[in-house]
Amino acid sequence: MELPPSPRSLAHLFVINGFATTAFLSFVLVLGCGGAPEPKDDAAATNPELLPARASYRQYCAACHGKQGQGAPRLFPPLTGSEWLSGNPEAAIRVVLDGMDGPVSVGGERFLNKMAPLGHVLTDKEIAEILTYVRASWGNSASAVSESEVTRTREVTRGRKKEWTETELRSLLTPDAETGSMGTKAESTRVF
Repeated sequence: MELPPSPRSLAHLFVINGFATTAFLSFVLVLGCGGAPEPKDDAAATNPELLPARASYRQYCAACHGKQGQGAPRLFPPLTGSEWLSGNPEAAIRVVLDGMDGPVSVGGERFLNKMAPLGHVLTDKEIAEILTYVRASWGNSASAVSESEVTRTREVTRGRKKEWTETELRSLLTPDAETGSMGTKAESTRVF
């Protein structure tokens, strides 16, 4: 009679196929195995124009950030109520375009994972739509992001060859004393 594999042999599989296993476990942990109901405060539920953005979010973002933007403790930050999504969208646009590396604080909690850059995969319009959807869902109530904002940010940061860090982007999250908006004109147009 053959016994089921021991935890030791499963650990061996994790080492051999670490990336695929990690991705699969993240998917299961974040999204769950069953069909969860649609989030009640999903912006696409009240605005059908955001349905394509929700589909794109689920394709490119939900495996890490969760179907309802809830994230995964210590791994992937939540998007619900995130200070990274309110106010000036500059920091969020940069993160989606070029990714983010190193620890990041969201809502006072530290997360230690890396976000891959999506600027080579998504168009400016898709990025604007996804960010508009996220900034209006799950209790978030920030303004829409325009395609022209994403295009301008892509141009300003065109030479960027590495992911952003929290230290580089945190200043974009603070209110501008002159205008009351998030970020400053100088920080928003700086070339990196």
